[in-house]
Amino acid sequence: MASIRSQCEQEVRDASVDLVLRDDLPAGVRLGLRVLDSVDPEVFVELAPAPAAAPAAAPASPLAAMIDGQAAAESLAEAAMLRAARHAREAKHSAAVARRAYEQLAAARQKAAEAAGQKVLEDAIIDTRKDAAVAAKMRQGWEDQQRSIAAQRGVVAAAAYKKAKLQALAVADAWDQHAGDLSKASRQYEGFAVREQLTEKKLKEELQKEGENPEVLKALQAAEVNMNEGLKSSERYEEEAQQARKEADGIRSNATWYDKAEVAAAYHAMYAELPKGVTPPMLPTLP
Repeated sequence: MASIRSQCEQEVRDASVDLVLRDDLPAGVRLGLRVLDSVDPEVFVELAPAPAAAPAAAPASPLAAMIDGQAAAESLAEAAMLRAARHAREAKHSAAVARRAYEQLAAARQKAAEAAGQKVLEDAIIDTRKDAAVAAKMRQGWEDQQRSIAAQRGVVAAAAYKKAKLQALAVADAWDQHAGDLSKASRQYEGFAVREQLTEKKLKEELQKEGENPEVLKALQAAEVNMNEGLKSSERYEEEAQQARKEADGIRSNATWYDKAEVAAAYHAMYAELPKGVTPPMLPTLP
């Protein structure tokens, strides 16, 4: 009995090999046969359907056993094919789930990366604005400092013309003082001439009363000379006083030139001191 069983198993294996090598069988069947070929013979015997009850007097022939083995192999192949199909569906489903999970993870990562990038961009924009504000503040401070320096240079440049103006006005004041002195001298000579004129008048009256007197005539001539000289000196000093006043007025009239030159010098010095791109300051209060 054992020898018959071994012979049947060997025949089934040979038949399975022949079936696997056949090209007209479905791929699933051939796959099942390969699986069957790797199954232990004991398992094969346990999985094989039990033979129908037969009369004890008629033992199974080797051919019948082979036919039963082929039927069992086909059943196992079909079962293996179904399992393979199920495994394929499960693998496909698992692959779809894995792909969907991967896509969700990739989308989440992309979204997180975009959010992080947006946050970094916003932080960079904020930092840039802060840096720009700091830079603008520093620039404004530097420009204010440059304008202050330029204004000081303008005041220094204008001071020279201011000093020249004050000196010119001092000269005008001196001319006015000189004109005043000349006018005073003119009035003094005028007063002297008036007194001499009165003396002359008195001497003439005395001559009319007493007649010719050499001493009176001499005094009368001296009074006439003094009166004429006094009048001439008074007129001359008055003319010189008027000339002095004209000099003073001319100097004062030119003082406006010093004012214009003072402002022009201040502007020129400020623009020369300012760096390029810095707006000039307002004209400072000049002394």
